[in-house]
Amino acid sequence: MTASPLLELDTTPTPVHTVAINGDSYALRGLQDLPFSDARRFTRDSMRLGTLMLQKQLSPEGNAEFSVLLRWFVAAVLDAPPDVLDRLSDIHRLQIANAFITVTLPARTRTSTAKRQDKNRRRKK
Repeated sequence: MTASPLLELDTTPTPVHTVAINGDSYALRGLQDLPFSDARRFTRDSMRLGTLMLQKQLSPEGNAEFSVLLRWFVAAVLDAPPDVLDRLSDIHRLQIANAFITVTLPARTRTSTAKRQDKNRRRKK
């Protein structure tokens, strides 16, 4: 006997967005598809990625941190086998991250995040 979920909310049909890699399509997960621990890390790490992306120049340590965060981010949001993920460059991962943000986060969230990051950047000057 399989247990049914305690609560399942699906109030609107959600299209499945895909990314084609070498001719094979892989689904982008939605935030609701991530386990709670990954969703929390996703929130924290995506903010750090945004901060790093706004910097004009990254130190070697900053580049390494960016690469590690981006690798985790894409592995969390793209339903693809590890060998496929390993073949991607950071440029590919950045394109996938941008696609995920564009198709899954409401425009209001993207705008408020961009405004907050811009405000923080101006404070640092």
